Amino acid sequence: MKPTLTLTHLLFSALIGLSALLFSFAPTLLLLLPAFLAFIALAWGPWCFGVAIFFSAASAFTVTGFTVFGLAEGLQLLALYIPATFILTYHLQKKRPWRNAINLSAVAMIVGQYIAMCLPSILLGQGPFGDLHATTRLVFDQFLAAAPRLLAFTEAETAALRTQLAFVLTELPSIATSIMVFFALIFGFADTLIARALCRRAQVPLKPMVRFSHWQLSRDALIGGFIMAGGALLCWVFHMRNAEAVVSAIQYLIIMPLALVALSTLAFFNEMNKRCSAHLTYALIAVLAIIASLSPLVFSMLSLLGLIETIFRLRLRYLMQSK
Repeated sequence: MKPTLTLTHLLFSALIGLSALLFSFAPTLLLLLPAFLAFIALAWGPWCFGVAIFFSAASAFTVTGFTVFGLAEGLQLLALYIPATFILTYHLQKKRPWRNAINLSAVAMIVGQYIAMCLPSILLGQGPFGDLHATTRLVFDQFLAAAPRLLAFTEAETAALRTQLAFVLTELPSIATSIMVFFALIFGFADTLIARALCRRAQVPLKPMVRFSHWQLSRDALIGGFIMAGGALLCWVFHMRNAEAVVSAIQYLIIMPLALVALSTLAFFNEMNKRCSAHLTYALIAVLAIIASLSPLVFSMLSLLGLIETIFRLRLRYLMQSK
């Protein structure tokens, strides 16, 4: 069914685009926009989509300013969500596999965050994280100067704190890359689900989505994970520049989908046992996901379970045995 163009849809599209005016002050929130922009494209048509894109871009440039440097910063903000928006819209419109929509939009967000954070430093010849490193060092130096007076630290405590902060500075590329990948995967997943929910409410025809308890990774994804792990190992062995950051990024790209498969597997077996309702099952899964995001040990255990499920297909074996 062809979307109907109405004045109400145009006004709401403009308002959604103007939300970038607020989100630009907290750029991470811009990663939420692809969900709503993709919905506008599918449910309200290309004119409303163009209006939303125009007002969102105008909002970003209004925040950064219309000078040369301001326009460059505005383009960096647009890189956070515009490519992911077109990727998500394409996959929903062409009814491509859902996992491709999630993965590719997440990759676009990773690239966008890298451009926004690292491109200015690279152009100035400071390395990818030079600007971030200088800013963080300035904050740490000011904190160390104020610590003895504000926190009543002794010289020994101040020296210990200085050592810890120096270690954080050395690990800053890995920390920053891990955070970028983490947010990209979370928002890539959330945007796809939000866009799907909005489109279903607007009765936009979409590709059916498999129940969460039946989600799994393809063997191709597993092979791709091993290839990425091999690439990370080569970066570490040959001591490439910012190898730690590359390894951290690849680590998250591999283990986060595996952890999601593990949560899906737990939901499946809980449904099979029929010991609690579906709502309680997904509530418990959500609580476990929150715990895993806070506990590296739980996160690692979930990733291991996801790897075992992907290799040995535990759910398929269970169904075959039960028949």
